[in-house]
Amino acid sequence: MAKRLDIAVWWNLPTGGARRALFDHAEGLVARGHRLKFWHPPVPSPDWMNPDGFGDTQIVELAMEVGGQGYVGRVLRHLLRSSAQMKAMLAHSTVCGEQIALAGVDLLFANTCRHYHAPFIGRTVSAELPKVLYLQEPNRALYEADPELPWTGLASRRARSPQAKLRAAWDIAATRKLAREEHDNAAAFDTILVNSRYSQESVRRAYGINSTTCYLGVDTEKFRPSGKPDERYYLSVGALVPSKDPLLAVQAVAESGPNPLPLHWIAPYVNPDFKQSMVALADRLDVMLHVHELVDDEGLVQAYQGATAVIYVPKLEPFGYVSIEAAACGVPVVGVCEGGLRETVLDGATGFLSERDAKALGASLAKIAENDSLRTDLAHSARKDALARWQLPNAIDRLEAHLQQAARK
Repeated sequence: MAKRLDIAVWWNLPTGGARRALFDHAEGLVARGHRLKFWHPPVPSPDWMNPDGFGDTQIVELAMEVGGQGYVGRVLRHLLRSSAQMKAMLAHSTVCGEQIALAGVDLLFANTCRHYHAPFIGRTVSAELPKVLYLQEPNRALYEADPELPWTGLASRRARSPQAKLRAAWDIAATRKLAREEHDNAAAFDTILVNSRYSQESVRRAYGINSTTCYLGVDTEKFRPSGKPDERYYLSVGALVPSKDPLLAVQAVAESGPNPLPLHWIAPYVNPDFKQSMVALADRLDVMLHVHELVDDEGLVQAYQGATAVIYVPKLEPFGYVSIEAAACGVPVVGVCEGGLRETVLDGATGFLSERDAKALGASLAKIAENDSLRTDLAHSARKDALARWQLPNAIDRLEAHLQQAARK
């Protein structure tokens, strides 16, 4: 019989898939008799998928703001922000580490940090305490060109004034320090778990450290087909930010035919300027666009159930929660053949994957929308795949096994 564990959980996540994953993990572990104690700084949207209800919680202060007024103050704030914020996070983590040492727990289960991805907490807890990190992704801004790598010095080359050149050079130095600190943070953990084989490769590429794939899951009783005909619209889910590439989704819908189905977009976070650009593009391309913000689970499930197809085109998505939620609801996914989507979408069976090209994506959408028999076959295969590979209890099995193994070590 598996040992009941006392687990210290540290987290600092925004709304979105990573917090949903932690919520599911916490709920599943408590249901199996494990006891959780939570530590975290104040977090945005504290009422959204908050796992704190599954155990005692300590909210520890984190002062990330760097002051300064006027021009000189703004310059100093820019130059000192990175170093000061790292010191603040280290101070926060030190307090958490001291409290965890007195809590009588069997291990630390840390999660991705919204500020630093690989968190500082692994360096501040007792060396004797086993430390497990569920890392959704490395800090992609440091290692992916979007639109350019921060190390290249392109910003410095474009700078015209001495002040701009100095600022660009300082930014490179701060970026290098951040990368060093995050490497040391990741190396402080005994076990790093990731959400996909692709993420496993990303961690190796970024930090030179081994990790283990521990796939996530979805509640297939909550996310399930409605049994009713689809309501003739396309759906996408994700923050309205450039990394989710919503402009490409709009272009793909426009390429799906002369009278494309409406596109509904559900967003846990909206960048107002980017939303404005997206709406303008949809108007120009005659795409009927509806943006819905902070939809609850019931509304999300209903949106999946009514969709003809889900279009999902984020850039190098590490895993792809949306694709397994859609599959569980019996909805085919049209996505890009990159990142974790190559593991969550079975091309030709549960949906279609293509190059990052609006015409190719639009052709796949049209194929599904215009062929009821094909859509039915894809829907049945998607639901079957969700039940075979992505059920939430199986995901908790995998996580629990890794935590038990870490505790024994």
